[in-house]
Amino acid sequence: MSRSYDLVLMGATGFTGQLVAKHLAREAPEHLRLALAGRSLDKLKMVHASMAAGPVKDKCGFIVGDSLNQKDMERLAEQTVAVISTAGPYAKYGYHLVKACVDQNTHYADLTGEGEFYKHVVSTLHEEAERNGTRIIPQAGFDSVPSDLAVYLLAEEYRKNGQELGATRCSVHKLKASMSGGTIASIAGVKPSGPYGYLTEKERTNIQAVAKPQQSMLSRDPILGGWNSLYVMESIDLPLVFRSAFLNNYGSKFQWSAYRRTPSLLQAIINNLFILAFAVTSGSSILRPLLSYLMPPGSGPSEEAQRSGGYSSRTIGSSPDTEVRYVTELNVNGDPGYSQTAKILGEVGLLLALETDKLKSYEGPIPLKQSGVITASAAFGNVLVDRLKKQGFTFNVSKL
Repeated sequence: MSRSYDLVLMGATGFTGQLVAKHLAREAPEHLRLALAGRSLDKLKMVHASMAAGPVKDKCGFIVGDSLNQKDMERLAEQTVAVISTAGPYAKYGYHLVKACVDQNTHYADLTGEGEFYKHVVSTLHEEAERNGTRIIPQAGFDSVPSDLAVYLLAEEYRKNGQELGATRCSVHKLKASMSGGTIASIAGVKPSGPYGYLTEKERTNIQAVAKPQQSMLSRDPILGGWNSLYVMESIDLPLVFRSAFLNNYGSKFQWSAYRRTPSLLQAIINNLFILAFAVTSGSSILRPLLSYLMPPGSGPSEEAQRSGGYSSRTIGSSPDTEVRYVTELNVNGDPGYSQTAKILGEVGLLLALETDKLKSYEGPIPLKQSGVITASAAFGNVLVDRLKKQGFTFNVSKL
């Protein structure tokens, strides 16, 4: 079936959507047929005007549609090879579009961190997407691609030697990030899902990986030094990493946990108090509207704030088959939740739109999944790692 577009960006007028549009205008190949989608043509044209000049901008189209209208979303999905969506909260605005993509055999990715939405998508659409060859990749931004790929690279390293990945721990050394109004609006859907929350009922009967080990809110780091404290993203990344463990067959000894590492005990205590206070505020139906008032949808960090952000982590892997430990060092400059998330989703979109033949022919220690509700590591593996390296991310795997 001939499609009018290679890639449609849904939610292009939102704060993060605009960042993704600008990234695609700068970085996409000249032959990309892109369309911006949203509810207002006038606002879409304003986003288009802000994009860098070039062939991608010149050929860019517009699709006007309401994400709450199933027919609008079917019409959108049938026109394109792939869709990437920044239109959240996804629990409210996302499902019609994902379903339309599965119905129309259109690949899809988004930025959700909303566990209830992910569980609904995987439980209702995974089997059909798997049957008809559609790749559906929710949570394809800072939630939770860095954690996912760091573990994948460790599993691949052990697999090369015929060994199985065991207990794995992510130690976040730097996290300087901002929030936007869209993030605040999505917080209500961010609920802990547990390690197996993103598996279907059928998949849970075949679980091999075991739950994460118990961890203390505050402890010394015996390997890297410093203090381990709570990591704000752990509950969001956890079920995604375990879905990858199932899809990529990490094995029966796999475990995963994540910490925020700080040099001093005082910093660790302050970090924990901040996270607990934020959890109380964002989880309160009384206090959460205050956050929305202070940071309404469409707002976000300044360009200067985005440039000053950054993320750095060390993910340490072990194996029951050897005493050798490997570590994935991951570093990136720039706000991980916005400027870098835009790069991640943009590159995922380009792979879905233009590189499916390359994905089908990929050969590596861990075979790629070609369809279903899958994760970034299961769908792309090192193909995505290589693209992100070109965008300023560093991934280094070495013996510890």
